[in-house]
Amino acid sequence: ACGVCGGDGTSCAGCDGVPNSGKTPDGCGVCGGDDSTCAGCDGLAWSGKVDDACGVCGGDGTSCAGCDGVPNSGKTPDGCGVCGGEGSTCAGCDGVPKSGKSDDACGVCGGNGTSCAGCDGVPKSGKSVDACGVCGGNGSSCAGCDGVAWSSKTSDSCGVCAGDGSSCVGCDGVAKSGKAFDECGVCSGDGSTCANATQRVVEAEVVVMGLARADFDAQAQASFKEAV
Repeated sequence: ACGVCGGDGTSCAGCDGVPNSGKTPDGCGVCGGDDSTCAGCDGLAWSGKVDDACGVCGGDGTSCAGCDGVPNSGKTPDGCGVCGGEGSTCAGCDGVPKSGKSDDACGVCGGNGTSCAGCDGVPKSGKSVDACGVCGGNGSSCAGCDGVAWSSKTSDSCGVCAGDGSSCVGCDGVAKSGKAFDECGVCSGDGSTCANATQRVVEAEVVVMGLARADFDAQAQASFKEAV
C-alpha cells in the first residue's frame, strides 16, 4: 500500500496504522488529535494555563480584585482610605471625609462658637447687654432713683426721689433742721417772745373789768339812797 516492494504497508502508515492516513500524534500524544486535550487556555499543549477568577488566561486573579484582594468583590477604598468603607470614619460633621469640620460649642457644624455666645463672648452664657450698656448687668448702673435707666433722677436732701428738697425743710429753710415756728410766729422760738404781752393784755382786761364793776356798785348804791 505504500508502494514498497515486499513491504508490509507500515512505511507509509499513519499513527493509526493505516497506510497513507497521514495521521500523526498531536502535542498531547493523541493520534490525529488537535492538541486540545492537553492544551491550556492559551491553546498550547501542556502549557498548564487556565483562566483565573477574572477570566484572564494565566492570570492571578488580581486584575478584577477589589481592595480586599477578592476577585470581583467590587470593593474600593473610601475617602478615608478604608477598604469598602462609606467614608464616615474620617468624615467631619458635614459628612465630607477629611473635611476636619466639627460641631462648635453652639452645636453648629464648622462654627466658631459665636452664634450662641453671650455679650461676654462665652457660648451659651446667656449674658446680654443691659439698658446701661453693661454686659450681664441689671440696668442699675445708670438707673436714677426711680429705677429707670438713664432717667437722671436723684434723691433730694430730704431723701425724696426727684424732689426739690422742700418736703423736710424747717422754718429756717434748712432741710431736716427740725425747726418750726412757735406760737409767737418765731422760727425755732420757745414761745416766750409773746408771753409777756399776753399777760399784760390779760391784766389790763382784769383792771377794766374791775373798774366797771366798781362803777356799777356805786351807781346801785346811789339809786338805793334816792329811793329811800
